[in-house]
Amino acid sequence: MLRATAWPEPLQFIVLPVPGLKPIALREIPPIALGPGRLGDWQTVMATLTPLLNQYHEIKSRYADCILLFRMGDFYETFYQDAEITSKVLGIALTSRPHGKGERVPLAGVPWKSVDSHIAKLVKSGYKVALCEQLEDAKAARVVVKRDVTEVITPGTVTRASLLEERKNNYLGAIASDGGLLGLASCDLTTGDFLVTELD
Repeated sequence: MLRATAWPEPLQFIVLPVPGLKPIALREIPPIALGPGRLGDWQTVMATLTPLLNQYHEIKSRYADCILLFRMGDFYETFYQDAEITSKVLGIALTSRPHGKGERVPLAGVPWKSVDSHIAKLVKSGYKVALCEQLEDAKAARVVVKRDVTEVITPGTVTRASLLEERKNNYLGAIASDGGLLGLASCDLTTGDFLVTELD
């Protein structure tokens, strides 16, 4: 259970599994070889990476349960485990590229012009998607373009018209308990429908 600090104590939220929502295993970043058969500590490992991958890992650490679509010019790229999942779900090539000293990183990308259809496939396959955008002009960047997540898309929080089915509601639900009382709420972000009730 997660305690909601914005609500009066002892109100609690009950976190229920969402049918069909696939968790991404929160594995460690793959070990990075520092030489034949040698692995380094985290700081040593991060020091071997390019500034771009350091930025990626910092952002990914905040959205570890999402597929992170990382904007790089005209493409959204995925790395490591996200690339493996994206490649499989979307039926696109899984490649790799060098990043840092002797490190090849799994990579799969999609053009920005067709990203909505790819997001739709990932979400319909049960994954959460975090969209990481470039927040400044690449020409103005000193070392690496500033980036951050601007949107997290889940089956219940889709608001993009291109990802919605016209004749189907898209509800998001919540349950709260307080002693013997149970509060139920659901809303459809796209239509504004909001339903709430209390049970004892």
